[in-house]
Formats: sequence, structure tokens, C-alpha cells
Amino acid sequence: MTENISLAEKQSSVSRKAMGRPPLGVKVTAVRLTPEALGRIDALVGAQKRAQFIREAVDEALERREKGAD
Repeated sequence: MTENISLAEKQSSVSRKAMGRPPLGVKVTAVRLTPEALGRIDALVGAQKRAQFIREAVDEALERREKGAD
């Protein structure tokens, strides 16, 4: 007895690795910054490290405010 399995069912049953970067455990959030602020960030860390810099700056600001330093 042969089973009738469609190509789509065969492909969905095969586990494949996801392509692209692994998830970072972060949520995408749009933030509007002035061109001057972006330029200053890029001058310090470069455009490739911009998101990391912003995440770290937000974390540091949150810690300060939670401790009551601001």
C-alpha cells in the first residue's frame, strides 16, 4: 500500500535550519533621532554598531532612573 503525500507535506515535515541571523531576543522598535544625534553616534561607534550603542544607552539610562539618580 502506497501513501499519497504531496510535495508540500514532504517539505513541511523536513526540518530545515532558518536562514539569516539568529534572533537577538529583542523587539524591533522605531525611534526617531535627529540627523545630528545619528551623526554623533556614528562618529563614536560607527554605523554598524549604532543599534548596539542605542540599546546600551537605553539600558544605562533605565538603570540610573530606577536607582533615582536622575
